[in-house]
This record gives sequence, C-alpha cells and structure tokens, in this order.
Amino acid sequence: MKKALLLSIVSLSLAASVSVAAASSDQKTDRVTNVNPSITPIIVQDDDPVIVPFRTSDLFKTDLSGVTDYSLFNVAGGYGHVKVYIKNTGKNTIRAVMIHDSTKKEYFSKDIAPGGTLDWRSFTDTPQGVRGGDYTITYRANGNLLSGSAWGISAENNNEL
Repeated sequence: MKKALLLSIVSLSLAASVSVAAASSDQKTDRVTNVNPSITPIIVQDDDPVIVPFRTSDLFKTDLSGVTDYSLFNVAGGYGHVKVYIKNTGKNTIRAVMIHDSTKKEYFSKDIAPGGTLDWRSFTDTPQGVRGGDYTITYRANGNLLSGSAWGISAENNNEL
C-alpha cells in the first residue's frame, strides 16, 4: 500500500511539473513581441556563393608636420594595387611625390590645396598595379609648415581598395 501511495505521489508530481513547464513555455512565446516587423529574414541556399574577405595590407600612416615629411613603405609582391589618401589640414598647399626607390620611377606628383584631399589609386595610371618593393612619398609645403595626415593600403585586386 505504501508503494502504491508513493508511486501515485511521484506520478502526480511528475505530471504537474510537465504541465507547468509546458504552460510556462507557452507563456514565454506569448510575451515575445515583434519589435521590428520590417526585417525580412535572409534564407541561405546551398548554391549561394561563398564570400571571401578582401585581402588588403596597411602600408603606412603618417601625421604630416614640419617643413618636409615623408612616408616609407613596402609593397609586397602580389599586392600591387595601391591606394594613397592625403588630407591637408593646413593653410599651405602640400606637394606630394611618390617614387619607387630602386627604379626612381615617379608614380605621382600632386598638389593638395589647403583643406583638400588626394585619393590616388594606382589602377588609374597603372591598371596592372605598381611594382613590388620600397617606396617613398615626400611631402613639402614650399618651405612652410605641413599639417595633415596620409595613409596607404595595398591589395591583390583593384576592387578591394
């Protein structure tokens, strides 16, 4: 008799806990509100293309100051597509000249007006990309103080810049 009573109590307890769990999970889904109904889920198919991250390399970052400044960098083989960005925050025009050190080939010589920028990309002048190796960009403001910043990156393909 004790076993039957104990078995009944355990069975009722188990049944009660299952119904409470089911009821509580139902309540949780009822309380969830749709906070942004305009979002459309994206369904990925097996035949969707794999997205490969861009392969770029930081070349340099230079804060321009003084009467003359420069950026030294190396373009690794296979990363010949280059972007150079220069911002002139000063009151004087900056002349920037980029040269490949071993061949002395000049890739650009540009003036950047006060408050202006230069966004140079190698594929405009050299669609195949620049040579690998060491480069120097010199910055001058006709004997006046420089103020600005410059940075460069390189990539395997020009669409990665």
